[in-house]
Amino acid sequence: MDAAGNLVNAQRAAGNMAGTYHGPGGATGLEWEGTTLEPEAVIPNQPMPEPWYKEVFLLVDYVDQNVLAAFPNIANIKLKVGNNLYNPTVPVAWDDDGGQALFYWKLDAEDGQPGWESIVFPDPSYKNLFDISTGAGGPVKDWNVATICVPEPATLMLLAAGAGLALLRRRRTAA
Repeated sequence: MDAAGNLVNAQRAAGNMAGTYHGPGGATGLEWEGTTLEPEAVIPNQPMPEPWYKEVFLLVDYVDQNVLAAFPNIANIKLKVGNNLYNPTVPVAWDDDGGQALFYWKLDAEDGQPGWESIVFPDPSYKNLFDISTGAGGPVKDWNVATICVPEPATLMLLAAGAGLALLRRRRTAA
């Protein structure tokens, strides 16, 4: 921990704090910012031309399926974009049989082009998920973050029309 109380990446990478980001370039580890009481998992981001929308998924896999009942406060995990905090777009999906929780957020161009997004684990959800004070780890076996960034349908239609015209032109020149 540094003098300001911020987590240092070496401490954050221990045990199940090392979540995985699954993005277009493959899977990588997440960088961490924030304090020990409210850490933020920073999601790598690439600017997209507007209009677009982005979906962010967080899947938490528990050591024991019964842990969901023992730690009900994890639902306050939020997505941070700039200075704005967003609750999950839909209620958290619980898989009681498999011991998993799925968090989902959807951003669009109205939310602004984020430089970076981060997933904020406010206290007490952070303590419930990752107990790094003992080094033993918390009830989380594994967790993964994934993003999907898609141009809006109008952009896709223009793209399809352009591709269609290019194919038509190619056929005419071949004939």
